[in-house]
Amino acid sequence: MAQEQAPPQNKTPWTKIFTAFKVALDVKKLLLAATGILCVALGWWVIGATFYYLRPFPEWKNYENKDKKDDVKAQWDNFKLNRKSWNLLHELAGSPSAAKTEDAADVTDNLDEYLILREWEEAYHLPITVRDKVLEVSIHKYTIAELDEQAKKEFPRLLQEKLTIQAVGHLTDGKVNGKAVHTVVIDGVKLNIVDGDIEKLRTLKASSNIEANRMAGMAAMKVFNERLRNPKVKPSGKLCNWPWFEERGENPYLMVSGAIKSPRDSLAPRGKLVDWLLTEEAPVVLEPVVKFFLPIVYFFDERAGWLDRLYLVCILLCTLAVWGYFGGAICRIAAVQVARNERISLVEALAFTRDRCASYIAAPALPLILVAIFMFLLMIFGWLEWTPYVGDLFAGLLWPIVILFGFIMTIVLVGLVGWPLMIATISVEGNDSFDALSRSYSYVYQAPWQYLWYNFLAVVYGAVLIFFVGFMASMMIFVGKWGVASAVGPANSDEKYDREPSYLFYYAPTSFGWRDLMISGNQHVVKKTELAPSGRPVHRYEFNAEATKALSGWNLMGSVLVQVWIWPLFLLVVGFGYSFFWSASTIIYFLMRHQVDDTDLDEVHMEDEELDDPFMKPAAPAAPPEAPPSKPGTLSLNVVEPPSPTTANRVDDIPPPPPTIPLSEDGPPSGSA
Repeated sequence: MAQEQAPPQNKTPWTKIFTAFKVALDVKKLLLAATGILCVALGWWVIGATFYYLRPFPEWKNYENKDKKDDVKAQWDNFKLNRKSWNLLHELAGSPSAAKTEDAADVTDNLDEYLILREWEEAYHLPITVRDKVLEVSIHKYTIAELDEQAKKEFPRLLQEKLTIQAVGHLTDGKVNGKAVHTVVIDGVKLNIVDGDIEKLRTLKASSNIEANRMAGMAAMKVFNERLRNPKVKPSGKLCNWPWFEERGENPYLMVSGAIKSPRDSLAPRGKLVDWLLTEEAPVVLEPVVKFFLPIVYFFDERAGWLDRLYLVCILLCTLAVWGYFGGAICRIAAVQVARNERISLVEALAFTRDRCASYIAAPALPLILVAIFMFLLMIFGWLEWTPYVGDLFAGLLWPIVILFGFIMTIVLVGLVGWPLMIATISVEGNDSFDALSRSYSYVYQAPWQYLWYNFLAVVYGAVLIFFVGFMASMMIFVGKWGVASAVGPANSDEKYDREPSYLFYYAPTSFGWRDLMISGNQHVVKKTELAPSGRPVHRYEFNAEATKALSGWNLMGSVLVQVWIWPLFLLVVGFGYSFFWSASTIIYFLMRHQVDDTDLDEVHMEDEELDDPFMKPAAPAAPPEAPPSKPGTLSLNVVEPPSPTTANRVDDIPPPPPTIPLSEDGPPSGSA
């Protein structure tokens, strides 16, 4: 007996993720993604500007009330809370172009140390000609007269050694050119002080607490040297940057060309390939979900005040609304394409998401509302705990309730990693927000390892695809510009006459290093180090001061006109990453549904099938009425139905009328058959 052949095994389901490139590379999805990116950026900018520019910069002089010296500590604490809150808002919504550096209030929590640092900071930022004649003793400023030859040699050393009270020698009074001066001897160097609180210096010198003053001055000086001599630029614009200027890593074409020119400096030999994948490419692939979680993470930041949290809630609602609409449309097109290998129009996809827009927004919003309710209950618990004596006993006995609430909030917040599944669920099933919510949490917690595995594959595969698309787009514009620049004559070593076309990319996008790619070959550019909104230093090319000054209004107008074509192209390139994200999320939903619910991968809700219910069979056609029984001796004739309207309109198809047969009660006439 011949052995039966085993049926061919189905293809491994997870390999379906590798079809995401074909699904994502679609003009309709790219346009939806680009529009969504632009709408989110515009919404974030409007919200950020509203909160940021209506809030003044907190300064100590606006909080200090000298009439209430007993309440100085409370005033200082209030000032520090507002400064930290403002720094957080500046980090999120501050304009990256308006750089702001740290000052004395940012680097210390001690009021006395702040006052010392502020005096030193003011002295340090005096003009050089003035600062050279300012003596700092225990961080206090004293302006000195013209130096003699010995003092000129020793004065820089005295400043360098950060003088303290103990270095002060004799203090004497006198006059120079009729002006009262005070002579001080510091480490054997005689100096004439013409300005400064000399009595304060005398008091400090005569004080029995010289060591404490010296230690305070040295501690403050250490903070100053580390934080204020070269103050850091505060991070800014994390949630207020336009897509053309967001930091997304190096340019793919420059990376490839650099690796070919110098293989030893490529990522792989340096062992930085994994680091590059995790720190630069993975955030680009996961950019939609990263921007979804950023407001949530900052919501729990200790610096956040109630205004900051209100700002973050508005940011989050804007994100949910935009990507619920445009992300849902991308998922809808991808769902029909993956399940049925059919393509629906852009209008159909947008109509589908428009009808379910509330569900797309409500699905991820409901868990956040639940977390907000539990937070309010915990706030009530905190107010009760604040009650003297009774509050401590209350908190000690009922603290398990706090632990329980924290556990529930953690489960809800961690489950939000299934936000893309919520959007995909509605796009595939056509159901409401509750079904999307239950399915996403069910899939994440019932098959977490499967969900992580699918997402890991999607991230690695997506990183390769986005790098490839970025490389092709970068090479496309670079080769075109290179061809134009190859013309003999336009390039000139004099900035005023240089017509090499790099200046046409003066306003080119800095994201993905596009501007560096287009201007790096010009002879009038220099490499500079700037700070990204995250605070990380990045290297960029900029035109030198002479070349920038030589640019005319017509040159800048030409650059603007070139960007009319470059900016939309760049937006489509970035949009591919978003299109891939939502397409891959749709495929992952199909796989998770197959894994947990054992549902076929080709099942998808279609609008025209809503009435095709198997339990609602069409009624059988009504039987024609029976003819009444004929009388004896009569002939029964069949009833001929009239022709249908369509048939009646055709003259050739009209059947001839039947012959007339006379009938009688005695039967048929004679001679008839």
